[in-house]
Amino acid sequence: MKKTVTLIKIANYTCVPVLQILTTELNYVHAEDHQQIQFAQLYENRSHIKLSDLNEQKQGQVLPEVIEDNNFDFSEYPQIFISITEDINLDNNISPVKYQEYQISPETIEENNLNFSPQTQILISKDKKVNSDDSVSELKAKITPEMMEIKDSNFSNQAVDLLPLNNSNNQDIEIPPSIEIKPDDVELPNILYKNPRQVVYKEKVPSILTTFSLNDLMVNHLTKAVVDTQFVFGNERTDNLYFNALYQIDSQIIQSLSIDNIFTSDFQGEYIQLRTINQNRQVSIIQSQPQTLRGFELQQTFIGSCNLVNNAANSGEQCNFLPPLVVDRNSIEPRFFVPTRIEQLGKIGDVISPETLDFIKLPGWQNIGVNGEATGIDLYLPNIGATPGNSQSNQTAISRRESLDNTYSLGYYQVRQIVKTNAEKAVLGRTIKGVNVIVDDENFGLNSALGALGAVLPDVEPSLQGTVENANTNINRNLFNAANNIRIPSNSFVIYQGGVGEAVHNQRNVNNDNSASRRLKIPAGKFNSVWVGISPVIKRSFSQVSRYVSTGEERRTLRVGGEGGINSDVNFAVATNDNGIADVINSADLNNFYVQAYMSFLERDVNFETVNTLNEKTNYYPHLSLTGNITNYNSVLRYYTGAIFADDMKLYVGGDYTINWDNWLLNLGAIAYNNGDKDYFSKLEGSLSKQFRLSSNSNLGLFTGFRYAWDRDDDNFLDDPVDNFVNVGANLNFNNFSFRISQLLDILPDSTGNKIQGSLTANLGRNASLTAYFSPQRNIDSYGISSRYSWGDSANLSSISFNWGRNIYDFGEDTFGENLQTTNDTFSVIFQTIFR
Repeated sequence: MKKTVTLIKIANYTCVPVLQILTTELNYVHAEDHQQIQFAQLYENRSHIKLSDLNEQKQGQVLPEVIEDNNFDFSEYPQIFISITEDINLDNNISPVKYQEYQISPETIEENNLNFSPQTQILISKDKKVNSDDSVSELKAKITPEMMEIKDSNFSNQAVDLLPLNNSNNQDIEIPPSIEIKPDDVELPNILYKNPRQVVYKEKVPSILTTFSLNDLMVNHLTKAVVDTQFVFGNERTDNLYFNALYQIDSQIIQSLSIDNIFTSDFQGEYIQLRTINQNRQVSIIQSQPQTLRGFELQQTFIGSCNLVNNAANSGEQCNFLPPLVVDRNSIEPRFFVPTRIEQLGKIGDVISPETLDFIKLPGWQNIGVNGEATGIDLYLPNIGATPGNSQSNQTAISRRESLDNTYSLGYYQVRQIVKTNAEKAVLGRTIKGVNVIVDDENFGLNSALGALGAVLPDVEPSLQGTVENANTNINRNLFNAANNIRIPSNSFVIYQGGVGEAVHNQRNVNNDNSASRRLKIPAGKFNSVWVGISPVIKRSFSQVSRYVSTGEERRTLRVGGEGGINSDVNFAVATNDNGIADVINSADLNNFYVQAYMSFLERDVNFETVNTLNEKTNYYPHLSLTGNITNYNSVLRYYTGAIFADDMKLYVGGDYTINWDNWLLNLGAIAYNNGDKDYFSKLEGSLSKQFRLSSNSNLGLFTGFRYAWDRDDDNFLDDPVDNFVNVGANLNFNNFSFRISQLLDILPDSTGNKIQGSLTANLGRNASLTAYFSPQRNIDSYGISSRYSWGDSANLSSISFNWGRNIYDFGEDTFGENLQTTNDTFSVIFQTIFR
């Protein structure tokens, strides 16, 4: 009986040592001659075996006497135990096993006298004996001869476009079968596996296998960090620094091949994210209208014989016929120039001393005599009305100021993405768990509790039935496209996301067909997901404050009046009411009186300022979203529903469909909300475009689109409008230039109006570009310039951009028919980098 030790390259994965005891006189092994080949992997240090000479062979013979020539270090294995097991059936259930043990020293491998029947199964184990009461799971699985004949293939690790709508070749994703095993991460053998779960080198795994979306960032296992910073400044706004940094704490990919031909790739990663978010926003519109403020001053004294108003007075004494009322000029309210306090210094009938009377009779207005005796009325009203314009200007000024206060979000995320494939189809399961902390958020406690709940929810592990045929590692690309085409709420933070998708494999000859035929045969990918997280809800409040701002000193434009007594040309009358008895005192009926009567008209140059303020407060509320899609080679159908649990709960349902055929691209979408607001509102939108190839370096595109929104908050002139629109346009790409122009049509209500939008982009080499644009809206005209420069390779790509934008806000006309416009210039510097 001939005994050989054979080294076989199993399934084009790493070469593993195989001990094969033959019951024939053959000196070599043909895999196809054996229905089952029993193999066992030796768990030794890889440096002890060099198989470079056998890497290209499907089978090979290594005689025992030349084992040491292959650098097998027996010093690590002082004893080798061969266990003979019988009646093993791995096709269905595992029957009871009988064991016989033999201890063979390395020196006597060829000298053993064991008798082996053709049914005998051979196992090899390291440093221990296999006892009959050991777990059956320690037995090695069998591998069919067909698994030795899977072809090698190469896969590019370059970035890929996840959507199938750009006329890509739609080739399958082939998992590279030659994956090195890290020696420290090899697990114990398991009877359920042909190749047990092994941590593989991440560089050998295509990025699309692990690509996922995490809080608006596309990430894969090769992404070490993403840094996105932005500094925004300008006139009439606060300076703000924004950053969004994601760091991969740890990740690994575990792959295996089961006994029932299911290949599994299990990606697990941990991430931390630090991000700035807007918490408070204030927009103020300050309108300053020149006006002339009109004022009035009234000063009157009427003194006469006390016997008409004061029976207790002595004969011949003089008394007040008017109450001593005085406006406190220090109490003038500064915003509207109105008095807030009028002092009553006496009453009708108060006796006036001769000394005070003599003082009052001096030329001019006097109302306070000796010893503080007060007489007469002194009214000062600086604001009895205003007229447009003043001596300085007739031009109304308007300005807009925006201020933003940011807060910080810190999140920790665990990601798991499992891909399984058999001979017929592949499935993908995705789980993301996150804990988010937002500083100063009103719902901090509730959101933290949701994060704790999401952490204990189960991982999604897709189920897949085994197949008799070998696992097909050419996975339909639409599976990955579908997983990344789901609708995820924007500007939100995930707490728990669980989803599962599937796609049937292509036919074996699909990738060899012509392009059109191949695409028609590619099966669709499906993915459905539940997303739980927190989303921003903005509470808005409006206020208006008006005031006068003085721009000059008050001036007296007219003063009339006079004073005198019995011998003067003065006539004055006053009406009194004492306990319901009316009486009129007329100076013409008196033989002793004194009257002061003066009146002045006043003017002041002012600006009438009106400050309208929009205040926005952003807090994050729990959000549940159920979403799914069907992605075909040239189309995507998405459907979704959900609820935002704000103070006014927002329920929504929607869907959209995109298809690309013969250079036509059609998109239609609709979503309906209850309790719609400025940010979450019902809308119907769509677009249609067609591309024409003009030459090898130029093409022309024609497009049209629309958006109609309803059930939303009314627009306020303080906020940027959300306009309805209908547009038609074209874009031309020629060499390094791209030009786009669009005509907006005033068809729908609340639309932008008849306006033209356009942009021009010049590519300055491979790494730089310059773009100029103009984009008018309903009440805003916008234009600007953007420049961008990038450097690095696909592994570590960085870019910096400098941007300037000008918004011209139109608020109509002032009282003189002049346009009310204001201009804001905004500058930004954006730096982005990706580390892989």
